[in-house]
Amino acid sequence: MGLVADGSPRGRKAAAVVRAAARQEGVTVGTPGKDRPLLVTAGWAGATTAAEAVESGETRAQGVYLAPWLLTRPVLSPSAGQLIPLRFTPRTKEAMAYAEALSARLPGEYPTGSGYEAWQRARGESPAPRPRLFAASTAYVPGTMISADGEGAGGHHHGAAVADWLPSGMISPVSGPMREG
Repeated sequence: MGLVADGSPRGRKAAAVVRAAARQEGVTVGTPGKDRPLLVTAGWAGATTAAEAVESGETRAQGVYLAPWLLTRPVLSPSAGQLIPLRFTPRTKEAMAYAEALSARLPGEYPTGSGYEAWQRARGESPAPRPRLFAASTAYVPGTMISADGEGAGGHHHGAAVADWLPSGMISPVSGPMREG
């Protein structure tokens, strides 16, 4: 597997955890490319650059696996096969309430996973105990459709007044709850 990390304390710690877990499972960790999965533990700028390199074909990868803190529009917007573990579903009523509150307080800002988790803690809410894997897709289908969470209509919205997690895209669950360890 390829790994994109950075020199930040969080990035170094996450990369060390990835390397240790990979070593325990007999998986080789190397540089990006060579048609293998790409795991990204860098910050937003490094992750965006990595996703753009996959989208452009500069880096070949069998999916781009993102650290949970990388749930942010610039990282998810390139079409690079991004997968991300989350403890919440971005299109649920609760997560969209955060997006609405953010939009009201800071117009033009987009929601982030770390922002939502902080908002949950401030409200005394707990995240789901086990993460699920989500796929990001910027493929846009106009017209009425069912939302990714299955709770209501998705649809065709122009000039939405509320910031969305991934404008003109979807963040959809692709796994059940995963074990950690």
